[in-house]
Amino acid sequence: MIAVFPAETSTVRLVDLATCEEITPGQKIPEPYGDGQITYLGPTVCREDGDPRPKPGRVAVVAYESPETNWAFLPAELNARYEDATPAPQAALTDDRQVRVTYREKGSEYWFTTGPAGAPTGYARVVQHHRHTWIDEIAVHPDARGRGLATLLLTAVIGRFGHRTIGLHCAPFTPQRWEPRPPGLDRDRLLHWYGSHGFEVDAFDECMWRPGDR
Repeated sequence: MIAVFPAETSTVRLVDLATCEEITPGQKIPEPYGDGQITYLGPTVCREDGDPRPKPGRVAVVAYESPETNWAFLPAELNARYEDATPAPQAALTDDRQVRVTYREKGSEYWFTTGPAGAPTGYARVVQHHRHTWIDEIAVHPDARGRGLATLLLTAVIGRFGHRTIGLHCAPFTPQRWEPRPPGLDRDRLLHWYGSHGFEVDAFDECMWRPGDR
């Protein structure tokens, strides 16, 4: 059996890269190789040279049901990362004008988020392809709309990947992660909004493309 650091005294937490939500000990998560679900138990136990006190490691311990056994995975293998569990200053939690970028290794996904790590006010999901970068989703929480967060996210994406061609599907989108679920901008307003950021309509479909900066 692999030793697990006690949850009640742990100073780290495992965070899902896709949702930015904490994965808590005892929670079921997908098995990395598609073999059903496993149970997250907590971080490993580590000891530093010269310090006899155990500390939480940065490797995740999980439990399989059949056969009944424990295993250890790097956080990236679980599409997650470890963060310090020490609460951030309140000013940092309420400032949603900051954009965080996290990388999900499988699928070359990048997540741009605003707001608190566990409850983002907006997000953009971006996927890297061989010849271009694709914006899969941009959404803002219904209560946070009208404050320019979508523009902040799009500007951050362009700032990071503007040297490459960036594409997207220009169609009305209703995010499923929040309640209530009012739809976003209609197509005409989307065309104008993306156009103001350098995107051009593809004559053959509903895609828009922004040529890479030279």
